[in-house]
Amino acid sequence: MDAIIQYIFPNEKYEDIENLIFKPYIKDNHIYFTEYNDVIYSVIKYAKYTKHPASFVQIGRKIGEIVKEIGLQADLIIYVPMYITDQKRRGFNQSMILAEQISRYTDIEICHKALKKVKKTRNQASLNAPMRSVNLHNAFIADDRYTTGRRIILVDDIYTTGTTLNECKKVLMESMADSVIYITVTKKNI
Repeated sequence: MDAIIQYIFPNEKYEDIENLIFKPYIKDNHIYFTEYNDVIYSVIKYAKYTKHPASFVQIGRKIGEIVKEIGLQADLIIYVPMYITDQKRRGFNQSMILAEQISRYTDIEICHKALKKVKKTRNQASLNAPMRSVNLHNAFIADDRYTTGRRIILVDDIYTTGTTLNECKKVLMESMADSVIYITVTKKNI
């Protein structure tokens, strides 16, 4: 049924994505690729909540091309995982789609087993900064068989307060990762 809906109501956001300016914005250990505005907010929200994962493929391709151009070096690409029932309900993990495209363009290996979300949490978008931290406490685990000594790129869609990425980085570093660089589509200024 989803395939029929996709065919009848294709993703109307392709043109919006094409009109966005993608370039690397680098700050410390974070790289994002388009300024946060109503257009990118609309694209991401539409894609996530109306079952249009192809938008993330298109965005991931653009980011992958830029990451290859700038020559970012890493041993592994990992994405922010979703809790299993949340991913089943949505039908996809947008961060995984982005990471797969970045891996495809850069030839940096993607690992689906290095990081896992083990705790059901509330939607971060509905929480303030202190509540986000409490919400994600002990939500992720990392597997040192994949992370030890590795330079890791950690992918997510939006950087808001950094709580999710920081929590993931914490467990990756505890699992002996050498370093963690964040890649997101955009960074919301709050």
